[in-house]
Amino acid sequence: MRMVGLLACLLLSGCQLVGAVGDKVFGPGTNPPDYAPPKDQPLLVLVENYRSPGYLQQPSDQLAALITDRLSENKVGPMISTEKLVTMRTERANEFGKMKIPDIGRALGAKQVIYINLKECDMEGIIGSNDIRGTIAAAVRVVDVASGQTKWPDVGDGKEFTSSTAYTRKDARDTEETIRNMMLDDLADDISILFYPHEDKGNAPTD
Repeated sequence: MRMVGLLACLLLSGCQLVGAVGDKVFGPGTNPPDYAPPKDQPLLVLVENYRSPGYLQQPSDQLAALITDRLSENKVGPMISTEKLVTMRTERANEFGKMKIPDIGRALGAKQVIYINLKECDMEGIIGSNDIRGTIAAAVRVVDVASGQTKWPDVGDGKEFTSSTAYTRKDARDTEETIRNMMLDDLADDISILFYPHEDKGNAPTD
């Protein structure tokens, strides 16, 4: 009986130690990142519609800029600006369409690329209502530039995000564009927290 009690005490102490270490590293009530890019490796966020790269170009660039800013603010690593990507795409238009993900990353000095396939970003009015339905879908993966291999996730084509939400117009300023911006901002939050320690959204402090 004494031995059982001793083992139980050791197990409990081990659990407490793991919890204490977790709190010390990430902070109490904080979730670890799904994937933590190496801090010393330049990182590029590349967003496009995989099937038709020219489709959804404006929201793709907007989403890339939002995520890049959030990752930079949270010190995920050296971030390559979306402006550099847009400039290269413009100046090397004929070549750009033939470049693979690692080629683009290499040309901009990235070691890893957060690649986001923006599958859908649509807005539509709801008949007989003051609401607009927004639908957005994306898949996220991390590609190593040197090998061309997917570093994360281990299986599948990427972590999927899908949302279809009705947004109510509160006044005339709530256009489809402003509501699309809200939807992209929400998606940027959901994707960004994959890569740094974060609190649950429900527990995050509010202003």
